[in-house]
Amino acid sequence: SGGSQGAISVAYATVNGSAVAPQDYLATSGTLQFADGQTSQNVQIMLIDDTLHEQTESFTLVLSNPTGGASLGSPSSATVSIVDNDPAPILAIDDGGCSVIEGDTGSRPCRFVVRLSTVSGRNTEFLTVTLDDDATDGVDYVGHGPTPRGIAAGQTSLMVDVPVLGDTLPEPDERFFLIVGVINGASPEQLQGTGLILDDDLPPADDIFRSGFELSEAM
Repeated sequence: SGGSQGAISVAYATVNGSAVAPQDYLATSGTLQFADGQTSQNVQIMLIDDTLHEQTESFTLVLSNPTGGASLGSPSSATVSIVDNDPAPILAIDDGGCSVIEGDTGSRPCRFVVRLSTVSGRNTEFLTVTLDDDATDGVDYVGHGPTPRGIAAGQTSLMVDVPVLGDTLPEPDERFFLIVGVINGASPEQLQGTGLILDDDLPPADDIFRSGFELSEAM
């Protein structure tokens, strides 16, 4: 400011913040030379374009070591914000759900896969909750209320296991649902998955005998 008599110079350099060189920009440093009477110079910093969905990131340009009788004024640094222009990935339950043979005792996981369409540069957060259809929570499977979950930046999927309870009761195949909601960092698509519990129990022996007898009598 105010001009000068004689040449002066000032050093400059970029400093990482949430934006990091060389992934987000090219680190730059050097010396600006001001001729007698010259009052402005430009510093050009190259930004790196990518396809990641990210938060706004920033780095700093810092001035130092003025010469020729000049002194640093305020501010002597500037924050550069890189505003992301990439669309959010799509979040969906993979293949519509899962299925599992129930077994006779204990539990087996019905494994849902919640997947992003592309890698993201930010964490994706959401909730999951189970919902009865003809399967009953606590009897046929172990459900859960609204539960926070997330897919970390750089990852594309998360497995959500819902325990299916074994029994020896002959019954039809049963269903329950996994619901995904309250999403931050992605666009929703298929947010309901079906858990199919496959029954593996035979009917009682007298029922089997009676069925076979009636069949042979009809013949």
